[in-house]
Amino acid sequence: QMDETSAVKQALEAESLLDIDPEDLEGADAAVLGHVAVVRRMMGLALAPQIADYIEMLLDGGEEKLVVFAWHIEVLDILERKLQKWGVVRIDGRDGAMSKDRKVNSFTEQPGLNICMGNMLSMGTGTDGLQKVSNHALIAEPDWTPGNNIQAFDRLDRGGQGRTVQGDIIVAPGSFAERV
Repeated sequence: QMDETSAVKQALEAESLLDIDPEDLEGADAAVLGHVAVVRRMMGLALAPQIADYIEMLLDGGEEKLVVFAWHIEVLDILERKLQKWGVVRIDGRDGAMSKDRKVNSFTEQPGLNICMGNMLSMGTGTDGLQKVSNHALIAEPDWTPGNNIQAFDRLDRGGQGRTVQGDIIVAPGSFAERV
């Protein structure tokens, strides 16, 4: 769980104003879902600096290859900028299948690339090869559909994985994401 910085407190306050229940999202109308999208982005941006610090701590502590999932492009931008010195491969909606495969191959074959990060939709399904070099994944912005989070971790928990997979989901205490 992350600390309650002023930006995180603002995002928590915005979430509380929505007064929504995770169980009720299925039938939510477009207006509610639009507000949900705004507060999700707020929370992702508020947590991104702390998430980058956590990733650096893991790498400083001996992790060699980490896989990081996020939802918003701006959150990926922050993480990529702060973690550049560790060697970052990024996969997002701009990457087609061939580009994604090339980037995964670079991550698995080049020792200086320690982080493969990507958008949940672009990298969270149909991505193979990450399990060859990594057994630790972080979800910086969890999907509000739990099955999609599991699917992201399954990118590492598949054939060819020789170690126990660790998956971290980063949430702010008391947040909607924590309840999901």
